[in-house]
Order: sequence, then C-alpha cells, then structure tokens
Amino acid sequence: MLHKPFPLNESMGEAIKVSFIIGLFIFLFLLVFQPFGLSTAPGSILLKTAVYGLITFLINSAFTVFIIKIFDESKWTILHQIIFYLVLLISIALANFYYTKTFDPLLGWNPSSFVLYTAAIGLFPIVFFIFFQQNRLFNRYKIESGEVNNALKKIKPAQGDFGEAFTSQTSKGTSLSIQQHNIVFIESVGNYLLIHHLSEDKIIQSKIRGTLKTIIKELNPILQITHRAFIVNSRYISSARGNAQGLKLTVKHAENEIPVSRSYVSLFRRYLEH
Repeated sequence: MLHKPFPLNESMGEAIKVSFIIGLFIFLFLLVFQPFGLSTAPGSILLKTAVYGLITFLINSAFTVFIIKIFDESKWTILHQIIFYLVLLISIALANFYYTKTFDPLLGWNPSSFVLYTAAIGLFPIVFFIFFQQNRLFNRYKIESGEVNNALKKIKPAQGDFGEAFTSQTSKGTSLSIQQHNIVFIESVGNYLLIHHLSEDKIIQSKIRGTLKTIIKELNPILQITHRAFIVNSRYISSARGNAQGLKLTVKHAENEIPVSRSYVSLFRRYLEH
C-alpha cells in the first residue's frame, strides 16, 4: 500500500497556488479559533496569525518546488509523500516556535515538545488525506483508462503514409528525414529531442535540438503530446492503464510505458474519441 504511486504537483505555479491556499487556511483558522493561548499572548492577533500563515506559505512553497525539481514523479509513492509531509510539518513547527518566542519569551514549551505536539495533531489528518487522495485519483484514472482503451480499439493500425516527411538536422549536423507514420514516440531530454522511429522494421533513435511545443506544430495530429516530455503516435498504442498519477501507455516498440500526465488525460481521450 505504501509503495503505490502518488502524484506530485505538475508545475511550480500549481505548487505555489496550493501553498498559498494552505497558508491562507492556517491564517484564518488561527485568527478565528485562536488556539494555544494566542488570544492572551501580547501583540496584535491579526499580525501574529498573518505571520504564521506567511511562514506556512513560504516553507511549503520552498519544499514543494524543491521536490518537483529534484524527484521523478514516476518513482514517487505514498510513503514518500507521508515522509515529505512530516518533514514539512516539523519544519513549519520549528519556524513557528521561534517566531512565537519573539513575542512570548515566557512560552512554556521547548522546541522538541512543540514539534512533537504539532506532529501528533497533524499526523492523522495528513495520512488520512494522502490515502483519500490516492484512492480518489486512482479510481478516476482507472475509469479514464477504460475509456481510452475503448477508443483505441477504433484506431487503425500504423500503416501507410500520412502527412509530409518530418525533416530536420541531427545534433551532429547531418540532414534528417523521417516519414511521420514511422515515428513511434518523441522524448524530450534537456535541450534535445530523441525521435524513436522505425527504420527497416527496427526501432532507432535520432537526436535533434528543439522542444515538444515547437515540433508538434510540424506533425500530423495522430502524434499527440501526452506529457511535458513525450509525444506519442496513437497508432502504436496497445493499451492504457490508470494510477493516481494519470495514465501509462503500452506502446509498440517502446521498452517502457509512456505517461499521460493528469493535465493531458482529458484532452488526449477526447482526441482519441473523435
């Protein structure tokens, strides 16, 4: 159970938006209920609770953006998410403790007891939320995968030509021309694109400079963006399966499954259905 896939935020913008909502919630919760003796502590209650919310927002944003940049979502699990939230909770608790000491030096807590108390309160709702979110997303994309598989049954196998040949230059400066029906999938790696295509019934790679958003304008619509790092020829897709992170496609001639990120699932399914 703990090793089941769990989704990360798909962009820094989404991460900051979620962090802002969490920080705003903390601010409003503390302002309204004033727990931990906040109502009797010296200073403006509005200012104190606003700073607590700001601390939560800044730390949550920094941690989440760091995770997005460093970790591969395909390897992120429920266990990783629980550990991440606990580290985040402890960090926020410590920051709040030292901030509280600035206006209440007689606070009858030490850092370890403050952190333990905060963790004890936050652990259960964190674990509950993670499992609830994982189950909700898993069921959603399990249904989506069934609809995608039904749509795939209506797609003709990859055969015959369509559109003009794709032409470019390889990373070594040599000319490249590929019939589009031979392109199986395209993978973005740094500033380069790896075009996985058939040549004499064998899958080979050609490396060019470029981005997916630029190259997709030159391709037949049968080649669709499914992820920020992948374009897939839908005529080579064998099947799809869903998990909490979105969809995974089994593609002929590809060694590994190709992801369909959550932001592309609906668009990709609608394309297949029409």
